[in-house]
Amino acid sequence: LEGDSTEEARLTQLVEQNTTAALDALKQSVKESVALGGLAQARARLNLNRLLARSPSPQQDLINSNRARVLVLLEVEPDSRDKAYALINLATSFHPTQAEFGNEKMKLLDRAIAVAKNIGDLRAESFALGSQAQIYESALQYEKAMALTRQAQFAAQQVSAADSLYRWQWQAGRILKATGKIQQAISVYEQAIATLQTIRGDIVAANQDLQFDFRDAVEPVYRELIALLLDPDASNTSVSQVVKNTISQNISRAIDVSELLKLAELQNFFGDECVQVALNNAKSNAGQSDANAAVVYSVILADRTEMVLQLPNKTLTHHPVKMSAEQLQHEIDSLRLLLEKRATDEYLSQAQKIYDVLIRPLEADLAAANFKTLVFVNDGVLRKVPMAALHDRKQFLIEKYAIATTPSLSLTTRGSLERTNLQALILGLTVERPPFTALLNVNDEANGVQKILKGTKLLDRDFTQKNLLSQLQKQS
Repeated sequence: LEGDSTEEARLTQLVEQNTTAALDALKQSVKESVALGGLAQARARLNLNRLLARSPSPQQDLINSNRARVLVLLEVEPDSRDKAYALINLATSFHPTQAEFGNEKMKLLDRAIAVAKNIGDLRAESFALGSQAQIYESALQYEKAMALTRQAQFAAQQVSAADSLYRWQWQAGRILKATGKIQQAISVYEQAIATLQTIRGDIVAANQDLQFDFRDAVEPVYRELIALLLDPDASNTSVSQVVKNTISQNISRAIDVSELLKLAELQNFFGDECVQVALNNAKSNAGQSDANAAVVYSVILADRTEMVLQLPNKTLTHHPVKMSAEQLQHEIDSLRLLLEKRATDEYLSQAQKIYDVLIRPLEADLAAANFKTLVFVNDGVLRKVPMAALHDRKQFLIEKYAIATTPSLSLTTRGSLERTNLQALILGLTVERPPFTALLNVNDEANGVQKILKGTKLLDRDFTQKNLLSQLQKQS
């Protein structure tokens, strides 16, 4: 509900209520754990600190008190995997900006490494070493950071701990980038993504923590590699033909990485194997290509958005949009809000502005190609608005080309639809259902679809779960 301030206030209040309830539950968990002591109490206090640290006004005295108590509890605990991870979690619970606690964090991680070595747990040792490397990375001490990162990688490799290994490959890539070793960084980032691909099917089932922080711990690996591959400084038109060929190859690799990111996002969202099933189905006709279609990929990065165009002849070009992710979010939200004002054309100037930013740089390449359909594989906030509504000050984009959108081209079946004896199941709601207003045009739209495709229409009171299941069973 874009622009609905009442609904925004309701949801904000609900978030605050849920946060308060979670905080109360965690505080109660700490109280209950006191009788148990040991690792149970340490975990309860660490969990409470994790939520307290996210608060706009963290209760620092309580956080510090919990840390001190956890240290006392762990001091008397025998060495174990749980103790090693508790020490690592305690060390990493400090905010990255709290540089004054660097020595304290290092000592905690040294203890975690000692525990891990004592019990022969290479996976825990890997996380402790990698966490130490992160401290040096934050302090810009890259030589020390890389040495510890390599040790963390080696420990993870010895026990095939892919969920640990990819993190340190990613970390090595960041360090190499920071030290100007771009090609080496690209190679290491690709290794990290290859490692992630080996556990993609296990992220949901076997590693709930990894799924939970997908946006922080997985997604950036893909986006940072795409940013390196499409570095605008490498796209200088005066470079040699060899370098131009490399740039073209990098664009192709960036598309591949973008497709892997889309698959990972969908699998993380759905939480099951349906994406893999769809991927297998799409692969059955992967060799088919549409000579009448051009594809536009968008990739939103922190400092810019990359628009990648693939023409029917497989020619690739990319154009960086010099607008931060935050700025783009604002512009697209504005367009979405204006599009919902159906009785006015206030949206038009914003639709033209977005066209100028995203599509205008592609116009020359689009005009030179002979195709009918423009396929968009959009990223992030760009999925919120119809590309068809963009306007070049003379006509809408939909008036130039047939427009198609897909979450991922690798999930798209390119085979033509069998159009004989089509029957539609048309479902809709026309009446108000608070907080949603009535949809006055749904009835006319449903009638129009039924006139074209025939089939069964279920609106309002007829649109029930029982009727839906009955119709699906009848047609199966």
